[in-house]
Amino acid sequence: MLNLFQICATRDFSIALAYYQTAWFRTLAVVMFPSLLWAAYRIRLRVIERHQAQITALNERLMKAQEQERTRIAGELHDGVMQQISALSLMLGTGMRQAEADAKKTMAEVQQKLIEVATEVRQLSHDLHPPTLKDAGLPEALRGYCEEFSCLRNVPVSCNADDNVQDLSRGAALALYRIVQEALSNAATHGASQHVDVRLTRSTGRVSLTVSDDGRGFDPDRMGSSRGLGLINMRERARQLNGTFKLDSGPGRGTTISVTIPFRPAV
Repeated sequence: MLNLFQICATRDFSIALAYYQTAWFRTLAVVMFPSLLWAAYRIRLRVIERHQAQITALNERLMKAQEQERTRIAGELHDGVMQQISALSLMLGTGMRQAEADAKKTMAEVQQKLIEVATEVRQLSHDLHPPTLKDAGLPEALRGYCEEFSCLRNVPVSCNADDNVQDLSRGAALALYRIVQEALSNAATHGASQHVDVRLTRSTGRVSLTVSDDGRGFDPDRMGSSRGLGLINMRERARQLNGTFKLDSGPGRGTTISVTIPFRPAV
């Protein structure tokens, strides 16, 4: 007579296969694999197309900004420098026909006008290519530009620039310099500001720039095209440096622009 152990030992049993071991799962995997590859390809293609569209839009904005800058410079040359030179020519012609005493007075006026023209030309030259930026570094260039801006636009500008930023790479320094130029121009032209504060600091491997004014401010969702393009330029300059751009403004409470970028030393 068989005991209980012998009965259990002779009984047949089987273990069910895991789902991933079954034939139907293998068949499904073979069928789905090409579809997954195609879906991944389409997703990557859409990402590339989106990036390409962003690059195209950025190029168009930059080209538009460059054209507007050329138009601005041409207008300043025509309406400012060329008109003053024409006026000087007329004054010289008048002086040649005057008596000696009156001619001396006219020549003194011509001399003063020439000084004003030279100042405008120098300012245009600095706007196009600031020589101090290359020779003395960003902190000194910002201090000099803020001082000149205060005198020319009659808007007090305080500038606190950390000298530890002096060895910043040339490309990053130029980008921050242009952002300050744009921000100050907006503050004086659109904001009717009475005072502007510019701060440049460096800490923990990052450089921070802040431009704050006490002007009338604006609603960022309802800004004019000229100001809007300027803000786009500033934002794009910060983005190209892998930095951040923040705008804080509102009607009646001024405007603050904050830019933070990784510190890149000059080579």
